[in-house]
Amino acid sequence: CLTVRRRRQEFPPERWNVYGATLQDKVQTYTCEGWNAGFQKFVGHAHPRVWMLIECPQENQACVATALTQARRGEPPEKRV
Repeated sequence: CLTVRRRRQEFPPERWNVYGATLQDKVQTYTCEGWNAGFQKFVGHAHPRVWMLIECPQENQACVATALTQARRGEPPEKRV
């Protein structure tokens, strides 16, 4: 006979439930997860070297600065392929 026991929950629902945060427009976990996913895609490696981690944010900043300058000039943004 198999006995199934219910474990006590590790975290209370107030800690992991984001319903209230959604109603109050607070920052949620998936904002950070989205940034991490985008950064990993930008870096292009699952385990990058330390120098790559230093250089990639600098390259990203240059790309963002270029996009902002183009937007101020009224140039349309590049389409994603």
